[in-house]
Amino acid sequence: MQELAAKGMAAQITPPPITRTDVDKVLARQKATVSKKDLELYTRFTREFGEEG
Repeated sequence: MQELAAKGMAAQITPPPITRTDVDKVLARQKATVSKKDLELYTRFTREFGEEG
C-alpha cells in the first residue's frame, strides 16, 4: 500500500466488502479468550460486590 501511495495509486485500491459469510467463518474458528474458571471468578465477584457501570 505504501508503494502504491507513493505512486498516487492507493486510492484506486479498495478492499472487498465483508459479508455475513466471512463473519460466520471467523466465528466458527474462534476460540474462547476467557476460560470457564475466569468466568466463574468474575460471576462470584459480581455476586459478592455488585457491578459498577
